[in-house]
Amino acid sequence: DINKIKMHRDGTDITIILPPPSVECTVDPTSWNQNSYIISNDSPIKKNPITANDQNKAIDHAQNEMKVSILNNPSLLSSAETQARELIENYIKQVGELTETKYNIIWETEEQ
Repeated sequence: DINKIKMHRDGTDITIILPPPSVECTVDPTSWNQNSYIISNDSPIKKNPITANDQNKAIDHAQNEMKVSILNNPSLLSSAETQARELIENYIKQVGELTETKYNIIWETEEQ
């Protein structure tokens, strides 16, 4: 969450404090409606046992499982942190090039 990143500047030294990695795993609620579900119609002989509520529960379960899987995978979290650092560092370097200033970036990680 970029809103949780803290930055302090002292001359050309920029200290960046990254929050602990977090995982957001949600389906855009506007992208799902009852027409989005694959539901077979009831027939006179056999009623479809799967309801929209069952499918909502399955989606919620899948989201929770994805989140747990990611949180239990240190290499994914490490990769996400590395990518965040690279993006921030590249941005600061570009600003430095425009202003002809060489910034020294000091990284810190906020503890959980």
